[in-house]
Parts: sequence; structure tokens; C-alpha cells
Amino acid sequence: MKGKIAEVFASVQGEGLYLGEEQLFVRFYGCNLSCRFCDTKLNHFTEYEPQELLAEIRLYRTIFILSLLPAESR
Repeated sequence: MKGKIAEVFASVQGEGLYLGEEQLFVRFYGCNLSCRFCDTKLNHFTEYEPQELLAEIRLYRTIFILSLLPAESR
């Protein structure tokens, strides 16, 4: 079963417990909300099998914190 992923990216966490820490983010595709403060335009995605997504995550060998960013269901 494939999952729709909007993006996989490394950045510095800007809030919460891990503020200032380098982190890997996996943003899922499919939000149906139109929040005025949202900075993410989800107009494309890549479909991944679980093992493909894991391989993508493993490319970021120096980052040890993973954040899964859920999407609202459509």
C-alpha cells in the first residue's frame, strides 16, 4: 500500500521540546483545511511504499529526530 507524501525535508525545529534542533520532517499529503496561517501549498505529492519511504529517510544519516506531519483526511 502506498502513502501520499507531500515532502521530506530537513530543517531546524521552530517550536516545542526540540526547539533549535535539526530535525527531519515527513509531511503527508491530503489536508482539506484552508488555514489562513498555513505556509504549505499541497498541490503535489509522491507515492511511497513503506520501504521506499524508509530508504528516503535513511538518506539523512546525520539527523536523529523525525517529525511526522499528518494531513487532515479528505
